Amino acid sequence: MQEWAEGARVELAPHAKTTLAPVILRKQVDAGAWGLTVANVEQASIALDVGAENVLIANEVVDPISIRRLAELRGVKRLICYVDSVRGVEILDGALGSSQRPGTRPLDVLIELGVVGGRAGVRDLTTAIEVARTAAAAASLRVVGVGGFEGVIPRRDAADAAERVADFCQQLVECADVLVDRGFVDCSESDPVILTAGGSLFFDVVATVLVSQSARCGYPTRTVIRPGCYVTHDHGMYERLSPFTQRRRGPSLEAALEVWGRVLSRPEVSRVIVDVGRRNASYDHELPRPLWWCGASGERSPCKAVVRSLADQHALVDIKEELTLAVGDWMGFGVSHPCTTFDKWRMLIGIDASGRVVEEIATCL
Repeated sequence: MQEWAEGARVELAPHAKTTLAPVILRKQVDAGAWGLTVANVEQASIALDVGAENVLIANEVVDPISIRRLAELRGVKRLICYVDSVRGVEILDGALGSSQRPGTRPLDVLIELGVVGGRAGVRDLTTAIEVARTAAAAASLRVVGVGGFEGVIPRRDAADAAERVADFCQQLVECADVLVDRGFVDCSESDPVILTAGGSLFFDVVATVLVSQSARCGYPTRTVIRPGCYVTHDHGMYERLSPFTQRRRGPSLEAALEVWGRVLSRPEVSRVIVDVGRRNASYDHELPRPLWWCGASGERSPCKAVVRSLADQHALVDIKEELTLAVGDWMGFGVSHPCTTFDKWRMLIGIDASGRVVEEIATCL
C-alpha cells in the first residue's frame, strides 16, 4: 500500500482506529507512512507513542478537557484537527489559549467540508469562508488546508459512486482555492496546503482527482489519503468493493483477519453452535463467513456453511448433513469490516503461513 501511495504521488496517513494496535501502527509508520489518522485525542496519544510524525485528528475537538490534553501533546510532532463552525473554533481557541505557553506553535486545523445529510463538515462555501476567517484570526490556531470524508456520499455499490466522489474532491480543491486566495490558509513550499480525503473504498478516486487538480493550483499542495482497512482487508465488504478489486487499480489485497472458534454443540444434523458471537466478531455490515473447519487430524478443510444468526457468544451455523463436523472441532470465520472486530479483542495473535504463532498484537481499546 505504501508503494502504491508513493506511485500515486500522495501521502499515506492510515486510519489508526481500524486496529488501535501499536504493533501494527508502528509497522505502518516504519513502512513510510506520512502520519496516522485518528478519531480523537486519546487515539492521537497512541499515534504519537508509536512514532508518527504527523497525527491527523479527522474530527472536531470541542471538549475542554480533551483540548487541554491536546495542548499537552503538542511538541516536535505535528497535530492537526478539523473545524467546521465558528463556535467550534471559539471553543478550541479559548481552551488552547488558556493553557498555551509562550512561544508555542499554533495548532494546525483543516476546514472540514461535508455534504447535506452526511456527517460533520461545512455545507457550503460561505460557511467555509466564515469558519476559516475566524480560525485564521485566532492566536492559537493556524489553517493549513481542507479535508473531508467521501465515504458518506454514495451507496458504496452505486453505479455513479466514483463520479460523485470525484465531484466532492473537486469541491475540496475549489474550497481551498478560495481560502488561499483570501489569505486564510498558511502555506509555503516547505509547508504545502493539505488536501485530504480517502477512506478505504474510494482512495484511488481521491488520489487521482486531488493530484490532478492540484497540478493547476497556484500554490503548493500535499494530498493525504486516510484508508485504514487495507492493513488486514476482509472477507466481505472490502473484499468486494476495494478499489484494487472493483476498479483493478493497484495490487491485490489478501484478507488477513480471521476469528476462530470451537464447535460447542451439534444439536441438529444440519446445525452446529460455535463459540463465536457478537462479542467476538463484527456483524455491523455482514455476518461472519465460515471459511474452514479442522478436526482431530489437524488438517483444514473448506467449509461450505452459513451463519444464520449471532448471539452474544454463539454463532448458529447451518451446515451440510454429510459434513463430519464434531463437538470440539475448530471453525475459522472471515469477517466483514475489520474495525469492529479489532475493538472486541485486547490481544490478537499473529501467525505465519504455516500457522505458527509469531507475535502477540495488543490493542488499545
